[in-house]
Amino acid sequence: MGKEDEKVKTYRAEIEDDNFEIIFADNDYDAMEEYLNLSKEGHDIFNLFELNEDNDVIRTIA
Repeated sequence: MGKEDEKVKTYRAEIEDDNFEIIFADNDYDAMEEYLNLSKEGHDIFNLFELNEDNDVIRTIA
């Protein structure tokens, strides 16, 4: 069985016009790749946060 820290994590990427995208990833590295892909798709990216189960910010990634 998997360990607790192997479950998918939820991240919030802040983008232009006070909008955000939710990213589901296994780890910070994968979340960061998705975050940077938003920029490649033409979005202005600002912050990337890890969220807890209640969707509260628990950590700033970028």
